[in-house]
Amino acid sequence: MKRKSERVGEREKESSAFPLRFLCAFAAPHAISIRVLIASLFALMPLPAFHAQAPSGKSKFIQCAPSSPVVINHWQGEYFNNRDLSGLPTMVRDDGEGALDFDWGLKSPDAGCGVRQDDFSVRWTRVAPFGDGAYRFTIAADDGVRLYIDGKRRLDQWRDQMASHTLDAVMTAGNHEITLEYYEGAGSAAVKLRWERHPCFANVPPDHWRGEYFDNPNLTGQPKMTRDDGENALDFDFGLKSPGESCQIPADDFSARWTRTAPMAAGTYRFTVTADDGARLFIDGKKQIDEWRNQAPATFVADVALTAGNHRIVVEYYDHTGGAVAKVDWQLIARAPALRQRPGK
Repeated sequence: MKRKSERVGEREKESSAFPLRFLCAFAAPHAISIRVLIASLFALMPLPAFHAQAPSGKSKFIQCAPSSPVVINHWQGEYFNNRDLSGLPTMVRDDGEGALDFDWGLKSPDAGCGVRQDDFSVRWTRVAPFGDGAYRFTIAADDGVRLYIDGKRRLDQWRDQMASHTLDAVMTAGNHEITLEYYEGAGSAAVKLRWERHPCFANVPPDHWRGEYFDNPNLTGQPKMTRDDGENALDFDFGLKSPGESCQIPADDFSARWTRTAPMAAGTYRFTVTADDGARLFIDGKKQIDEWRNQAPATFVADVALTAGNHRIVVEYYDHTGGAVAKVDWQLIARAPALRQRPGK
């Protein structure tokens, strides 16, 4: 028969194991990483609490860890009294769900919890929802920073500095774990992190023109810009300007590929292409116009018989020097004859 002290010890072990079992059971259906699990478990562990002297002379109690785990879509900040995130954190707190934006100057992030004003480090972790597409992450820091996306290090600037950094990343739709690690050496302390849809890469519905723009006249390499060019006829006169200077598209010697799906009734369509300089037109993968050469603005026509339904239209274009013009339109010129039903049918 077990003694009372043994039974008490077993209950304590079972009680201390409950948070871990709870977290593992919660994490499995939600695809939460071990890093988030461990960080949440730390939040359940007792961290130092301090009695500080208030101006009135009365003592006040300071809690240096949340009373319950930080929700996964908020930043869980773990603060360490060293530069390398080692050991147990001195403070764990909920730093919200917005962009990280801290400027502590020459002060401590929280002197009441014993966090130093110099030679400290922080790890922030959260899960955030993303739509499918490209994003730009912007980080400003004094001093070192490292950024992880789904556990993979994507930016490493672990050094004394006062600088800004950008990272472009393609994200799949769904939740992703974002982790920012930071250290402060000496002097002022500041760190900021935000992200936004990449200004040069748009998500385009299939019935709109997906414009892919290249920084060369040959459509080679990856596009420097992808944008939604609408669902109407293409009608561009760039003149002597770049179609996207902020996305590194030059004013001369650039190329573009426009792609869309369009519903058509059965019949014959006249496609009209005007270009300065070269242009090619493809309908359902078949080349209908090929005028790939340097030239003044010129117009070309192709009559194409199409069945009823959706058809894929692709326009390729390049500009060499001088003015840049690209226009594409089509119209139905002859409907397909209706099938006559034989008598008795």
